Amino acid sequence: MVTQDSTQVVARAPWARAQQRLRPPEPHLVIAWYPHEPARVGQSALVASPCSLGRGAGAGDVRRLEFMEQRPGVPHPTGSLQAPNISRNQLEITPTRDGVRVNNVGRCVLRYNGTPIQSVEAQLGDTLTLEDTLVLLVDRRRALWPELSDPRFEFPFGEADSCGIIGESEGIWELRQRLVQAAQGTAHVLIHGPSGAGKELAGRAIHKLSERNRGPLVARNAATFPHTLIDAELFGCEKNYPNVGSPARAGLIAEANGGTLLLDEMGELPEAQQTHLLRVLDSGGEYQTLGDPRPRRSDLRVVGMTNRPLDELRPDFLARFAVRIEVPELSERLSDVPLLMRGLWQRIVNQQPALRERFLPTDSDGFEPLTEPRLTELLLRHVYVHNTRELERLLRIASSSSEGRFVAVSPELEAQLRFEIPNAQVSDIELDKDTIESALKAAGGSPTRAAVALGLRNRHVLYRLMKKHGL
Repeated sequence: MVTQDSTQVVARAPWARAQQRLRPPEPHLVIAWYPHEPARVGQSALVASPCSLGRGAGAGDVRRLEFMEQRPGVPHPTGSLQAPNISRNQLEITPTRDGVRVNNVGRCVLRYNGTPIQSVEAQLGDTLTLEDTLVLLVDRRRALWPELSDPRFEFPFGEADSCGIIGESEGIWELRQRLVQAAQGTAHVLIHGPSGAGKELAGRAIHKLSERNRGPLVARNAATFPHTLIDAELFGCEKNYPNVGSPARAGLIAEANGGTLLLDEMGELPEAQQTHLLRVLDSGGEYQTLGDPRPRRSDLRVVGMTNRPLDELRPDFLARFAVRIEVPELSERLSDVPLLMRGLWQRIVNQQPALRERFLPTDSDGFEPLTEPRLTELLLRHVYVHNTRELERLLRIASSSSEGRFVAVSPELEAQLRFEIPNAQVSDIELDKDTIESALKAAGGSPTRAAVALGLRNRHVLYRLMKKHGL
């Protein structure tokens, strides 16, 4: 009988791999904190059948949990864990419908979401901690991902790619695929996603990956336009227009000729200005400078970004953006949190060099700070509203308020943390379609924030209710 462990997945023929990609997501365990081998953070292990986690290769009939660097195409196996604190047989693990059942049979204390426990059924987003040794995140993902053949996305596992994007989750690799596809086209692009999720980084990636990268990249936040000067900012104006003594201004559309106009917070544009942009967004890029009746043309591509619900934009304005890309919120790619922490630590220590002496191991040649496992565990369970921007703020609080040699969970940090409300089960909830739609709209389309507002255990409960009501 053929079982679907990680080594057999790697050995499959191409047609079999194609079939595997069509399978629904399966439970995985992702390494979130592992000081014995920090480079393994982000690696995952498929739990498709009963298996065990322990030090070394293991023995007997039960399959040893094998980790891998999972990326598009064939994943790279990295084997079992070797930390001396882990018993040779530490955890017995069995897949369930919503996650994994775990039984601790080794000497390390097992903590489930911070609570010591011997046996537990863990679900998506839960953390499993072997005390002072390992933090694992329960995830669900496909065993194989479609290949992304682009040399610009060949970079060391866990580090930032050539566009500055950090993440090894399935969601972030799907985003990279969409960015490559968008960069190869010519249509205007609308990037939609919550605050702090990385929309501007995605927009800059489209320019960098496209043939327009030889031309200018003009970036501006539409929310900063003076209300009475929006048209002048966009289209430019002639000298002495509208008032005598006014200087001539080229305008953003002219400045972006031959390149890309990156328009952040595009949803803040008033309807009148959305209407004024319709012609320039059509093929040909025709526009008029204020004070000059002659039409001009700009060969530009507009990449707009917004966190507003798309139905708040004018339909004819929205229709000009043929390519639309959704940037996933952090709660949809929790396995990237530890990798983002590493990248954000680098930024923080560059701005505050004194932190290097406090938290950097003396034998380290990079910046992998000494952190308490509970910090990673709590930041994985925190409900994010402002995504990566909020994660950076929490890390700054932790680094400034920690007193010892480890970046720890201080009272100041704990005061900022919030968690999902585990007070409901799907079968006990009666929410009608209108209530769910209203909550989603009030939350700006964010399932996580809507779930919290409705008092649900997590966003996945909301997803099931949405499916039930055909949303």
